[in-house]
Amino acid sequence: MPKKLTLNQFISNPTGKYSAEVGRRDLIKNSLERQFKALLREHNGKFQWKIFQPSANKNNFLFHFKIPSTTKKDLFYDVVLQFNENNKGKTTISEFDMKVFSNAPNFMFTYAYVLNEDGLLIDLLKSKIDKRALTQEPDKRNPRQDLGFEKSMYFAGLYIKDARMYYISQIKNNVSRWNRSAFLDSIANTSEKLEEYQSKEKKDKK
Repeated sequence: MPKKLTLNQFISNPTGKYSAEVGRRDLIKNSLERQFKALLREHNGKFQWKIFQPSANKNNFLFHFKIPSTTKKDLFYDVVLQFNENNKGKTTISEFDMKVFSNAPNFMFTYAYVLNEDGLLIDLLKSKIDKRALTQEPDKRNPRQDLGFEKSMYFAGLYIKDARMYYISQIKNNVSRWNRSAFLDSIANTSEKLEEYQSKEKKDKK
C-alpha cells in the first residue's frame, strides 16, 4: 500500500519519527537551510520553475524546478513535485498528497528505490530513472531505506515555502500551458544527468 507524503511533512521531518537521523534532524535542516539561502543569493534570489495543471478540472499540480548544484557550477537538476488534492475545501497545497522526482545522482542512488517501493515516485517520470535504481536496494547508501533529506528535493520544497507559492489561488495564476510531450522533453533522465555531473567532475580535477 502506498505511503503518504505531504509538503509540510517533507519540510519538517521526511525521515519519520523512528529514523536513525532523528537525533540530528535539526542539525541537518539548519545546514540545508544555510546552503539553500547561499544558493539563492548566488542566483539572484530565484530558481527557474514552472507550474503545470494537467487537468483543468482538478486541483492537481506539477512544480518543475531547475535546482542548481551546490558543488558544480552551471549544473542544474530537474526536480518535480506533484501535488494531488485529497480533500475538497483546502486553500493551500501544504497537505495535498505529494509525489516526487529528481535526476540528481544522490536521488537516484540513495532514494529512488525507497520512493518507488513506497509509491511516492511520479508515475509519469519513472521512465526517466535508471531501471537499476528502481530494482536494486541501496544496501550501502541507505541500508535503513529512509526517505531522508535529499538535497535537491528539499531545496524545491523550501523554495515553495520561501516564495509562499502554496496558495491554490496563487498557483492557478501562474500555471503554464500543459503539453505532455514538451514537459517530458524538458527533463533529462538520470543517466544523462549523471554523465553531465561526471564530466564536470573531471574538469574540476584537471
